[in-house]
Amino acid sequence: MQWYVMSLGDALLAQSKLTEVQEMLTLVWQAAERPVDMQAGYCFRGEGLHCQIELYLSEPLQLAVDFPAARRCGAPPADFQSLLGDSPFAAV
Repeated sequence: MQWYVMSLGDALLAQSKLTEVQEMLTLVWQAAERPVDMQAGYCFRGEGLHCQIELYLSEPLQLAVDFPAARRCGAPPADFQSLLGDSPFAAV
């Protein structure tokens, strides 16, 4: 499966943005009847005061939402945390 990643910014400041993105992605996913190939999740990257939130999107979900800042990447890391209801964790 092809993946995309984008930074949401500093973890302390990006929590509200993550909540907004999760709500929007959930609506898109539900409207598409919850396909298993539409997956999204996030990871924390960095250490201490410089921790960032990275958002990962499967290709079908990125095609539906078309986030301009998202770029192709490899599979999400092992600490990927799902954002979509009963969507499975990253099937890599």
